Amino acid sequence: MDWMSVKEEATLYLQRLIQFDTSNPCGNELPAAEYLARLAIENGLFARVEETGENRGNLIVSYNGTFHTPIILLSHLDVVPARKQDWSVDPFAGEIINDVLWGRGTIDTKQLTIMHLMTLFLLKREGAVFPFDIVLVSTADEENGSVHGLKAILPKYEGMFKNAYVLNEGGGFPITIRDHHYYLCETGQKGVCRIRLSFPKKIEQNPYFPLQEELKMASTVIKEIASSLKLPGDLPLTTKSLIETLTASVQDEATKEFLSHEEQLMLLKPYVSPFLYQLFRAMSETTFTVTKWNGGRKNKELQGDCEIFLDCRTVPGITKKEIETELERLIAGRDIEFEIQSFEEGYESTFESSLFRQMNIVLQGYIPNATVVPFLSVGSNDGRHVKHLQSKVYGFSPMLPDMTFERVLPMVHGVDERLPLESLKFGIQVLYGTLTGMEGSDLHENE
Repeated sequence: MDWMSVKEEATLYLQRLIQFDTSNPCGNELPAAEYLARLAIENGLFARVEETGENRGNLIVSYNGTFHTPIILLSHLDVVPARKQDWSVDPFAGEIINDVLWGRGTIDTKQLTIMHLMTLFLLKREGAVFPFDIVLVSTADEENGSVHGLKAILPKYEGMFKNAYVLNEGGGFPITIRDHHYYLCETGQKGVCRIRLSFPKKIEQNPYFPLQEELKMASTVIKEIASSLKLPGDLPLTTKSLIETLTASVQDEATKEFLSHEEQLMLLKPYVSPFLYQLFRAMSETTFTVTKWNGGRKNKELQGDCEIFLDCRTVPGITKKEIETELERLIAGRDIEFEIQSFEEGYESTFESSLFRQMNIVLQGYIPNATVVPFLSVGSNDGRHVKHLQSKVYGFSPMLPDMTFERVLPMVHGVDERLPLESLKFGIQVLYGTLTGMEGSDLHENE
């Protein structure tokens, strides 16, 4: 394979895709989807665009046109807005500086769409034959709830997603411990529960300190929730595997069998940044954040009440009923009301699979001191919409070791988003090797 030519070709496609301003709202993904569909058809693939609203388009590309028990390559075409005055370059120009492509979507996730598409082109040119289909799905509206994206087209494609392996965004970035690169592969997501607490006005207010007593009560309740809202839930298998793998690289053989999860986290603490340490803790337990408070003279519609809004991230397995029960216990005997405004349960996918092992084999062929490890995301993406179909979702957009998790994360939805083109090539190499390694394989072997 002439990988330099592949890099040049993929760069041209990604440059052009960046130049379609698909900022959401309003998205305007249709022209981008149509552009990629034309490329796919020119390269011998089956392609269609599913329109889900005015100028909203979702791209579907099939390797052999059968849609039979496929591996699904999932990404999205929309991006979060970017203001030109905040950036060092025009975020929609697709400018290349010192072999680095700048622009909104170079990390989240137009680069992944092109990695997927270019991989299909190479497989088709090589005449690869699979006992299953490979289907690229690049959606609209992922950044704004997927109403015009995966949620809209899923009823038509439910059969395709059922029990399927899905390669999605959410991983592929390494963390490094003792010169070993651990490539995070998202195999699950925490649940999301949004809660409103209401504190009705029941006492005469001090005119100089309105809502003083209500705020004292609210502060007390929030502290109690912080210490008590540790709902009963097993340590996620994804988190357990990740922490055990990382700990093994720094612990003495003598203590290998005797450390609790808390002890493992403490052992890792000197070897990782404070950010990563807190992330590991967040992957281990249910957490919450206060996102908004309403009250005071500027909120006259509340008539003296105050409201506090919480964003609660639950470990997989925690149900809405368990949260309701715990909140009822915490506010019992107090004049406080709560409302669960939305709830999505977390999930985990198996990482004991031939596909996961193949990703690791191919990665180590390029980077010997590297290992693919499962990762429980504290955020969310389109993977959550297919968990009810028992899809096995792997977030994996592989990049070179210098594109670490901590370097990449600030660019996601941030300013000056950019991608070294060597990492674009590397991602295509790993995905191509992973899929060619599955040629003739039983996808569901040893599950």
